Amino acid sequence: MALRNSKINPYAEINNPYVGPRPFQLKIEDQKRFFGRDVEAEEIITLIMGHQLVLIYAQSGVGKTSLFNAKIIPSLKLEKFVVLPMARVSGTSEIQNYNELSKIPNYYIFNSLQHLKTQSEQTELNKHSLSSFLEYNFPLSIDQDGNKIHQVIIFDQFEEIFSIIYSNEWIEQQKDFFYQITEVIRKYDHLHVVFIIREEYLAQLDPFIDILPAEKLRARFRLEKLQKDAAFYAIKGPLENVKDSVKTRTEKEMNIEIEELINELLKLNIEDPITGKTSVVMGQFVEPIQLQIVCQRWWQEITTEGNTTDKIDFKASDVDTALEEFYESSINEVTKITNISEIVIRNLFQTKFITSSNTKSILHKGALIDYIKSVNKSIDNKKINILIDTLEKNYLIRPEWYSGAKWYTLTHDRLIQPIIKSNYNWNERNVFRKKLKGIFKK
Repeated sequence: MALRNSKINPYAEINNPYVGPRPFQLKIEDQKRFFGRDVEAEEIITLIMGHQLVLIYAQSGVGKTSLFNAKIIPSLKLEKFVVLPMARVSGTSEIQNYNELSKIPNYYIFNSLQHLKTQSEQTELNKHSLSSFLEYNFPLSIDQDGNKIHQVIIFDQFEEIFSIIYSNEWIEQQKDFFYQITEVIRKYDHLHVVFIIREEYLAQLDPFIDILPAEKLRARFRLEKLQKDAAFYAIKGPLENVKDSVKTRTEKEMNIEIEELINELLKLNIEDPITGKTSVVMGQFVEPIQLQIVCQRWWQEITTEGNTTDKIDFKASDVDTALEEFYESSINEVTKITNISEIVIRNLFQTKFITSSNTKSILHKGALIDYIKSVNKSIDNKKINILIDTLEKNYLIRPEWYSGAKWYTLTHDRLIQPIIKSNYNWNERNVFRKKLKGIFKK
């Protein structure tokens, strides 16, 4: 999908119907771009409207935040619900001074209040419990018919309550957080609380279930990955908003070409456990982030000045090129932020995240840190953690928990060949290619 030798349409990015490598946001433009999740959205909205405490869980990269921003929150507002700002139990800012930290009764509550009302001063938030804060800042309202107006608090990335520890009293603060949630649910019958969490953290909720109100966390919904039919509408739906911007083929031809793209994104590399040979099979799910990357890149291509083709031509090479460019841009970002050498990062992916038979590998976080330090002892842990966080934020790698430990792996098998190709080409161009000979193989 390399761009032709022609001038990029300056409006291509502005009018791009695909969001690319970022979550959907709370704005009209993104709502118009969001398709393929109507059934799930309806079920989640029904749960929220019918229960005061709802748990939404899914694997990393499934699109939980995007679904809420582009579909569920706007729909709840149409139902006359007041949706409070999205909350997180991690902080909007760091408090470096331990004396300041010690003055905060519950850091998880404090952080949540920062997100809910970011204009409040720190000292004001210190004085509030969740209940008093809501009573002061979001008091009960009555509509013109005398009915209570329902409110919703959504805690995004709720797994952070288990992955982030602020003080020696962290267990007590976790318990107190759930006690305060129970207090507001019992006190305000118009209030609805939603936890959005990665499913690998579900078991860590168990010790706190008995603290919660009568329903506990029985009102829950598992958000599946994007299946083939949903992926089809996620691609085709946004084109309706820009159908006059480019020439297209017939409806039938367009559908065939979109299906070809989806089939490419579904491919997985599987290693036979007996022979050790690698083969390509069709998976069940499409990674939403990869779909958006490929489609955004394709849109830039067909809106390039000088492109006279009428065909929406999706090919395997197009998918590889888009993912290769995505991998390279992510590496460039990491090197700028951390000053860690590009060769170190590329070699990390080539030798640690991809096996010798070109399948996904999984790496313990400690082993990942040890590997980078073995290459360059001068790289400190802070830089390595920034590197890991940036690669995760860019959806190149995802965390997985096993036996209470954090591991990392590629977000999808479909990234393997683009990474290998990019590393090979980079090696061929690089002035140090003699030193790297044999590391990056095509």
